[in-house]
Amino acid sequence: MAAIDDLRRLVSARERLAPAFAEADAHLSSQPEWADAWAEAALALMRVNAGAACHVAFYLATARLGDAGFAARLGAAAAALCREAGAGPARVLIEQGEALPRDTDLAPAFAALVDFAGRQPAAAEAAAALLPRVLAATGAGGYGEFLAAGLRAYGKDRARLLAYVRLEDPLAKARLADQGLSGALRRAVPAALGFADSLWGQEWSVRFAPKAQRPSLALPILVLPEAFAGRAAGDQGEIAAAALAHAAAHRAFGAGRFDPRRLKPVQVALTSLVEDARVELLAMRRFPGLRRLWAPFHDVTPDTARTVPDLMRRMSRALFDPAYEDGEPWIAKARALFAERLPRIDDAAIAREIGNLLGNDLGQMRLSFNAKSYVVEPCYRDDHAGLWTSEQPPDAEASEIDVAVEAMRRTEQEVEDGKRREDQAPGEKPAGRARSVAAGDETVVIGRLPEWDYALSKARQDWVTVKSCRVHPGRPRPLERERAAARVQALIRGARLGLPKRLKRQAEGDQLDIDAAIAGAIERRSGRMPDERVFQRVSRQARDMATLLLVDASQSTSDPAGGSDGLRIIDREIEAASVLAAAIDGLGDRLAIEGFASAGREDVRLMPVKDFDDAFDALAEARLAGLAPGLSTRLGAALRQAGRRLAEQRAWRRVAIVITDGEPFDVDCDDARYLTEDARHAVQELRAQGIDAFALGMNGATASGVRIFGRGGFIPVARAEALTAALAGLYFRLSAR
Repeated sequence: MAAIDDLRRLVSARERLAPAFAEADAHLSSQPEWADAWAEAALALMRVNAGAACHVAFYLATARLGDAGFAARLGAAAAALCREAGAGPARVLIEQGEALPRDTDLAPAFAALVDFAGRQPAAAEAAAALLPRVLAATGAGGYGEFLAAGLRAYGKDRARLLAYVRLEDPLAKARLADQGLSGALRRAVPAALGFADSLWGQEWSVRFAPKAQRPSLALPILVLPEAFAGRAAGDQGEIAAAALAHAAAHRAFGAGRFDPRRLKPVQVALTSLVEDARVELLAMRRFPGLRRLWAPFHDVTPDTARTVPDLMRRMSRALFDPAYEDGEPWIAKARALFAERLPRIDDAAIAREIGNLLGNDLGQMRLSFNAKSYVVEPCYRDDHAGLWTSEQPPDAEASEIDVAVEAMRRTEQEVEDGKRREDQAPGEKPAGRARSVAAGDETVVIGRLPEWDYALSKARQDWVTVKSCRVHPGRPRPLERERAAARVQALIRGARLGLPKRLKRQAEGDQLDIDAAIAGAIERRSGRMPDERVFQRVSRQARDMATLLLVDASQSTSDPAGGSDGLRIIDREIEAASVLAAAIDGLGDRLAIEGFASAGREDVRLMPVKDFDDAFDALAEARLAGLAPGLSTRLGAALRQAGRRLAEQRAWRRVAIVITDGEPFDVDCDDARYLTEDARHAVQELRAQGIDAFALGMNGATASGVRIFGRGGFIPVARAEALTAALAGLYFRLSAR
């Protein structure tokens, strides 16, 4: 009883604390087993100098609670909170004690609150005040994820973060309405990953996409929704395990990707569902217990409406569950076709065969299918994007790339009959382009550019001098790029981006063609056979994109790339640019490549490698190989000059992509923030002109990269050898949207 005795001696000498302590001490006499733990919490409050008001609140709360054990845990948490954020948040937490649930282990919630206070002490008091309300929605286990979501969204915006923890921000309200499902799914993922690994010995990585409805597969990455809507928090773990097991089945038994050309949307969807059934059957032959995992999600019954989505759900159950009975002839045919091909179950081609036949039958049944609103069922199955060549990114880095591209996706203006609205005003008159320098000249001044001074909140006009610097051709390093370039080229060739064109009088489409429908009605009233082509759809027939690739050639790129082959960072940059340029050289896409470096504001150097209309020939390849590390990184100037170059290009989408290995820096600037803010302002200027800006960052460039390009525009590359795949993946995603 040493702790309680010490506390009594200390309190007896402080008149302000004695009355409140006496009330708490009276309750402790009936719970002696908790006396020392409670006293330790009170002493901890003293050690962190919580103040008399906090001590009085703790003693009175103990008397009201009547539960010394709970009060001890509350006091210990308050002491830890005081250590991180001061006495105010600690006192507020104690005062909320009566509203907190006592039948729940609150340790995870208390730990999350203390950690949050250490990161954002100014918001700790507001978070403590609303702890009971948030816990009622998220539970103790989900509270940390609630705070983490606020930090991810508003970690650098104190006002927005404070509104979030006060539950005034829309994101916070959405999280509460979520009832803790997001946290439940995130907490369940580690166990689901372990389960999937135990099945096949495969390594998986999981990402979360807030707007997703179903999982999405980009091997070896599975992108999950924040939560599976309509399912209880306790079911999220089972769905995660089922989703990973399903993805593992595709990984183990899939046979490449299907080509969607010449298929109708309904045939694509049906082929995908048959492929799901095929790989799951093979997986259940290996591990029969998987049937028990997946079966609860196949809960559709034969009495649903006779719509295409409901028929597809019933077909999925029929192919999965031999005991399921359904009187629909189309379902019976699907079963029969699948059974006929069981001897060839290892051949993925049977999925397309069956999907084609069943899709034709649905067409004969005159049932409509809306691919835009279709959601795959059961919920654990992925959205099938990974099964088709036109949707699959080139490598495993694609999930982060996809999120970034979606975040920066341009709002396309639909133009009737292919006529484009002229909305590409470039703003300032373009400066001279970074042209090649004549032999004998090393540099040529091509323009002066403004630079943003964040301290003055204004642009310094004509502050930076930009020069075109001749690149001495180098000897290209032997690269194993042919196969990689061919693979990227095949993927990009299938992507379609360009001017939306509305096609009228179509036999199938997403919308009704009102003019054609009226004409058909008139024909019918006149006793003539109407034209049945009464639909319209929007088609994008060709890519129309101009891309400028900026390669950081500053001195820091001479550092080792970290692999066993001894390559430098700039070697990896050259390799990535070379593979991309070789891949798209024959596709007609417009790509320009420039290196950049600087030696102060009067000497920002751009090193032209390839212009938009040039072929990537031996000379261009030699110039690319000739990029050598040196000088510094004045990124804002390089971005502004890139914007002027891109403003001259008449393309549906214009994109600047930067490959860099560090933060902006230059010899004449001591303020580390100055050039970062200038580059950030340059990116904002580009986007105001309708030019997208992305960056791939290596070697710890994440902090400044996110600040400059935003989370949606910056793609961290953890390993330099993954840069080629990351760049190809970004370009593919851009060309596919």
